[in-house]
Amino acid sequence: MDSKRRHELQSNNLSLILLDLPGEIKEHASQILLVLAIMALVASLIYYRVSSRNNNLVIAQTDLATAREAIGELQNPPAIGDVKGYAAYRHARVADASTALTQALSLSTDRKLAAEALIARGDLNWALANATELPGATTQPALQLDQPRDAYLKESQQAYTTVLDQYTDQKEAGVAARFGLAAIAENRHDWDGATKLYQGLASDQTITAAYRDYAAQRLVGLTELKTPVRIGNATTTTAPATRPAAVG
Repeated sequence: MDSKRRHELQSNNLSLILLDLPGEIKEHASQILLVLAIMALVASLIYYRVSSRNNNLVIAQTDLATAREAIGELQNPPAIGDVKGYAAYRHARVADASTALTQALSLSTDRKLAAEALIARGDLNWALANATELPGATTQPALQLDQPRDAYLKESQQAYTTVLDQYTDQKEAGVAARFGLAAIAENRHDWDGATKLYQGLASDQTITAAYRDYAAQRLVGLTELKTPVRIGNATTTTAPATRPAAVG
């Protein structure tokens, strides 16, 4: 068979395939449409998940900012002459911060934000544990906090400890948690525990010099706090309500 003949046969075969192509498409049309529909559905799901994750992160960041603002107002409350009015204001701020932090932790899968939200929860409970007792609170439940002060300290400790146990990759939050736990130890007059934490921070070369310096200052303060002061009868100084160092 010469080359010309072979070329004619190949051309005829190709023509037959091209002529039959619409029939092949018609025969498998349902399968093709099904595959295209599945691909479109997968693409839609991927887009929805990415979009939803981004939206949740924005909402969680807003919630964290709301909680931080409320905590700041609890630590530095505005001047409200009416005791009952201030008590109502304090309860509202606590509710705002608690709700915002719960939502932030439930919405976002971002580890940095989650660690920061836990630090904020620790700070919130720390602020409540050291809140000033309002005049008349002993006889008027509306002026009291919802829990005993030590209960707030325990919740604060739990939040900080969770950061150290479960978010070891979040260094800044870890530093804040260590300072928070040291402050709690001071509050409880656990001088050895506070000293150990501050010594670890003061000697940690992986954190900034400002944090190391602050830890060193607290160590000096601890020495003064746990040393009895003799003025007449021997007395022991009381640990001030030192606030956890702000990080971030």
